[in-house]
Amino acid sequence: MTALAEMEPLAILGAVVVALVAASRAVGLAARLAIWVQERIHGPEELYRDGRSAEGRLARYGEARSDLAPRGRVFVSGELWHAVADGSVAAGDRIEVVGREGLELRVRPAGGNHDA
Repeated sequence: MTALAEMEPLAILGAVVVALVAASRAVGLAARLAIWVQERIHGPEELYRDGRSAEGRLARYGEARSDLAPRGRVFVSGELWHAVADGSVAAGDRIEVVGREGLELRVRPAGGNHDA
């Protein structure tokens, strides 16, 4: 304990900062290693599939927030999207997402017998 008492306060602060940086780097390395192992076991598609990506919206349902004749806005999975409809869809109608083109969803009236 005498060695610590003999150190300058600035030196103590420096040692603490160095220890914290080393610890944070070790935690970051451990996290990256865990992600790498999970990607090798399950594959990146499974690891990052959170149901919120545009690809994850395919074959999901939502609601038309404006008339789609053929373009308008739809509400899907808690988000408002631009959409183009296969056919005419009125505001408030339930829709099914059948595809995506860039940032625009392709939709059809829910319950329709169209092919994707």
